[in-house]
Amino acid sequence: FNRETSIVTLRVGLVEGEIPINLASATLAPGALGPGSVERGVADELRGLGTPVARHGAVGNGSTDDSASFAALLADTSIGEITLNANKTYLLGPMTIPSGITLRGAPGASLKAKAGIDGNFITLGGVMKDVVIDCNGANQSSGHGVNMLAGARIQRCTVINAKGCGIVSSALGNLKVTESKVYNSGNNGILIGEPSAGCYDVVVKGNLVDRSAFTYLTIVEGGIKVHGHPVTVTPPAVTINDVDVSGNRVVLPTAPFGTSFSGGDPYRSAVGIELWGSVRKSAVRGNLTYGGYIGISIDRSVGVAVGNNIVESAFYHGIEIAGSTNVAVTGNPIIGNELTRNGIYSDPGADHSYNVSINGNPITGTRAYAIIAEQTTGLTIAGNPITSGYGYGIYLKNCAEFAVAANQMTGGGYANSQAGVLMDQSSEGAVTGNFIKSYNIGVSLLGTTAYTFSDLTIASNQFKNTNANVSANLSGGAA
Repeated sequence: FNRETSIVTLRVGLVEGEIPINLASATLAPGALGPGSVERGVADELRGLGTPVARHGAVGNGSTDDSASFAALLADTSIGEITLNANKTYLLGPMTIPSGITLRGAPGASLKAKAGIDGNFITLGGVMKDVVIDCNGANQSSGHGVNMLAGARIQRCTVINAKGCGIVSSALGNLKVTESKVYNSGNNGILIGEPSAGCYDVVVKGNLVDRSAFTYLTIVEGGIKVHGHPVTVTPPAVTINDVDVSGNRVVLPTAPFGTSFSGGDPYRSAVGIELWGSVRKSAVRGNLTYGGYIGISIDRSVGVAVGNNIVESAFYHGIEIAGSTNVAVTGNPIIGNELTRNGIYSDPGADHSYNVSINGNPITGTRAYAIIAEQTTGLTIAGNPITSGYGYGIYLKNCAEFAVAANQMTGGGYANSQAGVLMDQSSEGAVTGNFIKSYNIGVSLLGTTAYTFSDLTIASNQFKNTNANVSANLSGGAA
């Protein structure tokens, strides 16, 4: 079909002919589009093919400013879909794609930001599919690649060279970023959050964020972050509900073990995936993170499932649970590669953590603690296979109402591995049915002379190649 001439070319066998038709009245008979299809207007069906940008004068040679042509298209409310032409580069200023319009790419086609726009390149209220977006960050002083409004969709798009974040939104929800790629953004690859009011229904699924072009000395911020209340609000006043972060890959630079970072070092914000500030009823599943200061962080959030992710070569924590409640960490392989300090860390953060389960996570190659929990009440650590040549298997500090059961821990021998389970001023718990091998001490109790351990059960554990099976030290010194 030629949209300019309204000519449909039909081929039957080897015979080809051209038939002019009136699109306004032409219809497709019932069943023409497949079994069960109803009668449909030809104009309606062809409208789904989109309007080529060339019809409004877009040149696409990478040097001619096509902003006016795109503005004319986007202002036409009768157009539902706009298509790019293959192998074209459209040079554009800031652009808004309103709700109700889909911008669809084509092989070899891209949008490129003009130099000096110094703001968000694309504001998206509608849908973008299969579009390559070059933000030309080297020639901008600020600005993000795509700013999503409520209800926006991004699918199979590629965002490169953003000065700020690749994809960002502070909208009130109903957002989907799927099967897309973000390369070399100057800030977070994808940042959803800090809306002005409650936010809901956020899907970030099947994407790649690759910021490996930076080093741990030059990177600012991380991969995928979903944030609730702004940092200026205490206590949290804004929640984000029903967040699905799944099947993504995040690649960040690694740092050598033992590198010292102060509180203001940018690398400390290089987190692979982060849910922060009253994110509720959400899931982080099936992702892969590589490098970064922390692989996955759940901070001051409620009701989050962290499952079946692979976390490799994070610097400080593989997975962090900070000041959060009702969090399940299940089936996540943590591969430290002798770079990661702690495999999984339940951290008090701004407050205690409550009702945290850490179950069935294979942990290898950590340098300090495979699993560490501080100021956590209602803690289950069960069925975790731990293999680490250094430090401690499981360390509990100021914890209560805990169960440590059926974990398999293999250390690196007396000289390098201090204890399989260390309970530091922690009570009201049980350590049962664990297999503990090649640690200096199997189970160690550590406290001060003023501290009284209470309601502790240590039973049915198996010890092999330990210097001592169970040891207590109330002097505050090393166990």
